This record gives sequence, structure tokens and C-alpha cells, in this order.
Amino acid sequence: MSEKHLPTMGRTGAPPVPAGASPADSNRPFQLWTSDDIIHNQPKVEAAIQSDPFLSQIGLPPEPTPAPSCRNRREEAQISEPLSEPSSEPLSSSPPEPLEQRINKYTLARHHEAFVGKDPTKVGHAAAYNFRSAMEHCPCGNHLPCPEHGDFPRRFFEVSPDHADYFEPLQKKNLPFTPIHELLTNKQSQTPPPLKAPDENHPL
Repeated sequence: MSEKHLPTMGRTGAPPVPAGASPADSNRPFQLWTSDDIIHNQPKVEAAIQSDPFLSQIGLPPEPTPAPSCRNRREEAQISEPLSEPSSEPLSSSPPEPLEQRINKYTLARHHEAFVGKDPTKVGHAAAYNFRSAMEHCPCGNHLPCPEHGDFPRRFFEVSPDHADYFEPLQKKNLPFTPIHELLTNKQSQTPPPLKAPDENHPL
């Protein structure tokens, strides 16, 4: 072993005193440290390593990595588990509305939509002239082309329910159709009358 790796010896043959240690410490008999001694004397251990020309180039040993806790393992297991897909079953098992009732609701909705969308004083002349319904689906509720009633012409979605181009396609497909004026009359008859203010001459 070359001399540069050997610690310098004094006249008595004893190794030099590390930095931070007192001369009295060098006269004590040599004794191996236990692991507990090293843990509780970290400042002295680090000072001895830094004072040594060879160990100072290596550096301090890395701190031990703490073992993963049970909580982390449980969280990793939950993350690795695939998420359950939502059930495709309907939330309610109640039967659908009758076909005639669905078409009547669609006709009323189309009437109120066209009442506003085709009025130039409310939406402007250009929007009223180019009106087209946003409810472009089959009156029964299915997407187009409907598996039961097929497709509908473009003109069907550009007119009001009181127009022939609206109710004639329904009649050709044998769909139940109620004229819009009858639906509006029935709706008004089902609406309760407004409450009247009490008469001061005839108190309740």
C-alpha cells in the first residue's frame, strides 16, 4: 500500500487525533462502536470521515430508505384495481309513455319553438327566414333515422306544426297526430284559473 493512503503516525506510534476530539480521547483504549453508538454519535462520525483524506472523497453513506407503510400498499392496490364500469341498466323500470302522448309533447314543443324562432321582431329577419328546429329527431323520441319510423324530410323541421309539411309526414307514417289548436285548447283547459283578489265588499 502506498504511503498516501496510510494515516500519518506520531512519535508514539498512535494515530493522530481527529478534528473535534480532545487529546484525552486519544489516550483511551481502542473500543469498537456498536450500531447504537454510531446512531447516537453522528456528529463525531461525520467529523472523523471528513478529517480522513481517503474517506472524505468517498462521502457519507446514504440514509436508509424507509420501508413502505401498509397504508401506501393499500393505496397502490386500490389504484391498480380497475374501476368498475357503471351499469347500463335503466334507472327506472317504469314503462315508456304512450306513443300518442310522446308525439303530442313533441308537437307542443315544436309550436313554442317556432312561435319565437320564426318571429322577426324577436330573433331578427335573417334568423326568422332561416329558421330550423333544434329538435331534429323522430317525434317518438328516437334518433334519425328512426328504426321504427324511418327518416323525415328537411322541410319537416323548418315549418310550424300547423303547416301541412309537418302533419302530412306523420300521417304517411301512420303516427298519431293531434292538431296543434286542439292541444293548445286542452292545455288551457287543464291549467287552473288564476286566483282573484278578495273583494273588500264581500270578505271571505
